[in-house]
Amino acid sequence: MDSSTQNPSVSEDWFVTSLDRGLRVLSTFDRDAPMLRVGEVARRTGISRAAARRFLLTLESLGYVGCDAEQRYFLKPLALTLGYSYLASIGTAELVQPILDSTMAATGESCSLSILVNNEILYIARAISARPVQISVRPGDRLPANATSMGRVLLSGLSQEELDHYLDTTEFKAFTDHTITDPDRLRECIAAVRTQGYAIVDSEVGNGIVSIAVPVRGPRDEIRAAININTQTGRKYETDSIRRHLPTLQVAADQVGKVLASLPAAFFRS
Repeated sequence: MDSSTQNPSVSEDWFVTSLDRGLRVLSTFDRDAPMLRVGEVARRTGISRAAARRFLLTLESLGYVGCDAEQRYFLKPLALTLGYSYLASIGTAELVQPILDSTMAATGESCSLSILVNNEILYIARAISARPVQISVRPGDRLPANATSMGRVLLSGLSQEELDHYLDTTEFKAFTDHTITDPDRLRECIAAVRTQGYAIVDSEVGNGIVSIAVPVRGPRDEIRAAININTQTGRKYETDSIRRHLPTLQVAADQVGKVLASLPAAFFRS
């Protein structure tokens, strides 16, 4: 069915038909159809195969969709910035939420899962404790990778070339007096994360906000995502005490990794 018969506003001179079709292409992916070929997208959206291909190639170049070796397209995490189609298509939030909930219950702290998108972490799912927090985040929100524990874990999974490019081209913002913005110091922090297998960040994204993160690994031991717990109270006490939750967090990361193991690696790269 043509879009002009679906939406009475199409006849208005302000209506942008190409935007309408592009959004319809994005929204055609869902839990029952997370991966689609060009012809399937054309049939589901009611646009021509040639137009569907152009829209998919454009969305792929912008980072909203990916394409596998079998020419099947799928939503990438960047689509979260437009809504929750990505989560709906693969059910990530529902799959990992029980793990985050149980980790939050065991530690008494908020627990989150994120991936790396460009220079930021993108929150995929979150279990929020009853404790008050200074910064409120939810799935789809982003924070700078350099100032967050999950960000440093994810940065530790980059190749040396990728990390060099990130440190050489990123402008680092100081959110507090404790935020590390010097590229050389960040390189040292990330090297330490690679060695010890976890990251603790204290008061860098917000005063008194302390978090510990560990990697979520894929079938080839690659870092696909990161999971953390965070709290907000006095700096020194929490920096020391939050480390006691490391074993619980590592178990959760292993569980999440197994749940997400069947997803293509491309889902986790921007």
